[in-house]
Amino acid sequence: MKTYAVILAAGASERFSGGVSKQFVRIAGRTVLEHTLAVFESAEEIDEIILVIPAKQQEKVQRILSRSEHAKVHRIVEGGETRRESSARGIESIPEDVQEGYVIIHDCARPFVTRLPSEIVCTLYVTILLSMQPHTYGRYHHLRK
Repeated sequence: MKTYAVILAAGASERFSGGVSKQFVRIAGRTVLEHTLAVFESAEEIDEIILVIPAKQQEKVQRILSRSEHAKVHRIVEGGETRRESSARGIESIPEDVQEGYVIIHDCARPFVTRLPSEIVCTLYVTILLSMQPHTYGRYHHLRK
């Protein structure tokens, strides 16, 4: 069973007054996006990364991704108007033939996750069993239509 990490990097950083979206701010020589991706790339628990980005930043993200290898980034998806919509788009990008798996949703603007030990992955992150029908998985039914 695969574990998918949906990295939400589509936010507008409305409360951030730096003049640039948080995911593109440079810290210690790399963007916040690069720091976040590095954590999930190195996590044994993660099989694939789905990157959700702003529509207008496609070229910028491609340049960032080209600077180093990101073998687990399998999909880049355009974000929505809200975090909820972006989360749903990330989940919906998982192929229909996938019968079960786990989805971890993480905000790119929080790059200081140092590791993802398997014993906390399922308790600290939103975890969804993909094989469930929308009406059976409770409060998360709005994420997959």
